[in-house]
Amino acid sequence: MKSWHQSSVDLDNYPLYRQSMQRHYDAVLPAGTEVHFTGVPVSTWAGLSPSSRWLNLKLRR
Repeated sequence: MKSWHQSSVDLDNYPLYRQSMQRHYDAVLPAGTEVHFTGVPVSTWAGLSPSSRWLNLKLRR
């Protein structure tokens, strides 16, 4: 079986997040399931996480 994980963060800058998700999937999905991780381009959030970017914009108002 194959599964797709679509993330709203750029996974290159958040390796611990990706590793954590992989550990979770390894624990809950049947053995042999392949998980494909996809994130947004690195430039999407200007080096911040989506929640940090949103908070930063909110505080500027």
